[in-house]
Amino acid sequence: MTSAEIRNELEALQRDRDNIKTQLDEAKRRAAAEQVYSDRGWLSRAESAYRTKGRQIGKLQAELSAKLKEEKPQVDNGSFERTFIDICREIYPEIYHVIVPEALRRMK
Repeated sequence: MTSAEIRNELEALQRDRDNIKTQLDEAKRRAAAEQVYSDRGWLSRAESAYRTKGRQIGKLQAELSAKLKEEKPQVDNGSFERTFIDICREIYPEIYHVIVPEALRRMK
């Protein structure tokens, strides 16, 4: 899966989990008022689904983190910048010799 697909899946799971949480809160509020749960089996299944969605979200978040690291350009402590400067010097030497003194001036 791409990072965008993972994000979409995470959003869907979070919506589902939020919906379950809303239903659980409503059932608990109703139970507090009536002093009894109307359907203990439903409550157990809903709580289980809520925990399962949480685990799925955690797994996808870890997968997204790994995917983002994989997709991130590999820049190693200035190596990209150094490579960029070297290429500019090779391809556009006349522009390079104008830009370098200006960059040095601005750094002062």
